[in-house]
Amino acid sequence: MAKPLHGVLLLAALACAASSAAVAQNAPNPAVMAACRGDMERLCAGVQPGGGRIGQCMRAHFAETSPECKQAAIAARQSRAAGPAIPAPPPQ
Repeated sequence: MAKPLHGVLLLAALACAASSAAVAQNAPNPAVMAACRGDMERLCAGVQPGGGRIGQCMRAHFAETSPECKQAAIAARQSRAAGPAIPAPPPQ
């Protein structure tokens, strides 16, 4: 399978950083994808995509990821935990 797909699967998992159900509900975060691509290729190169395996690999190796990858993954998780911003009501 192509490496770009590995990156998408990995970063979707990192963006969620929690359960497989959460991974399925969220689109990959572009900032996490950009920050973690090299780490995924280095740490999980032999992992077959699918079934959350790449996300599991990255979570298992989170301590070994680059500071940029950690920061992006944590920021994405905090952003999701805060929930969507509530839009202001339209002017009357």
